[in-house]
Amino acid sequence: MLFQPPRLLRNRHLQSILASSKLRKPKLLKAAKNMLQVSREEILRAGKSTRLHCFISEHEHHGSNHNRPLVILIHGWEGSAESSYMLSSAACLYNNGYDVLRLHLRDHGPSHHLNSELFHGARIDEVVTAIKSINKLFYRATTYLVGFSLGGNFALRVAMRAKCHDLKLTKVIAISPVIEPTNTMTALEKGAVLYRTYFMRKWRRSLKLKHQAYPEKVVIEDVKSSRDLMSLTEMLVEQHTEFDSVDDYFHSYKLTGKALSEIDVPTLIITSKDDPVIPIDDFNEIKPSSQVTVSIQTYGGHCGFIKDYQLNSWLNDVLMQQFDALSTNICR
Repeated sequence: MLFQPPRLLRNRHLQSILASSKLRKPKLLKAAKNMLQVSREEILRAGKSTRLHCFISEHEHHGSNHNRPLVILIHGWEGSAESSYMLSSAACLYNNGYDVLRLHLRDHGPSHHLNSELFHGARIDEVVTAIKSINKLFYRATTYLVGFSLGGNFALRVAMRAKCHDLKLTKVIAISPVIEPTNTMTALEKGAVLYRTYFMRKWRRSLKLKHQAYPEKVVIEDVKSSRDLMSLTEMLVEQHTEFDSVDDYFHSYKLTGKALSEIDVPTLIITSKDDPVIPIDDFNEIKPSSQVTVSIQTYGGHCGFIKDYQLNSWLNDVLMQQFDALSTNICR
């Protein structure tokens, strides 16, 4: 599918801002009304002492619910299950017959109190374990995984580990995924100030919430004194990870080279040439397997892909096309 927005919606910053904009919330909350009414919280076991939070929205089932497909959605860094792009996709999928699970990464949404240690991008094992728990708790013959931005990076790393961990995934879709974290950090630090301001504000807020839950874990003065994203990352790596340097940390979750060649689950990557956060040249450095399709669009910004002046999402059209082609038990 080709994304061709109206001319006035082709600006990459506008597309990126609209992805999370509160301007879309009233319409999205109306569309998501039925999904939110049946949504319930679940705490997933994601390791020996690790717990992750999610919202599950299931249709009323008559008899076995094993045949109704489940879609797992993972938000981006400092996003949540309530982010506009998450609500948009979740509502569309639920309203078209899919059960939907919105998974929170550690220290996102209302989950700061669940684990004492801080979130960072290398915590893939707990996400893999959470997906395995989802497979058991909400068994489906068909399960899809969709990730946005850093969540897209996590989704791809889950796909890389699906076979060896016996994960039941029918298809994985990664939207505007982080490929080379070092380059993404550079784009954030040297690009438009609005992105730095946005992520610094949200990250500091998150760390303050962590401090409230675990005062001994986060020195709030260190958070306040960090002048930019890189200095805050250096503090995180030094105080809260096993890595010797920021370079080692970024290397742990980059997807360049042959990393994606390990994927044996049908996987679709969607990105845009004009993404202000994920450099398009990063995709020249990947060597995906035959199971991976990379769709590079001309427009779309970062996780934007707003298709019209009513602020509807083209991504929802793609998700429906991809999943309907593989799903045979949708009741609408």
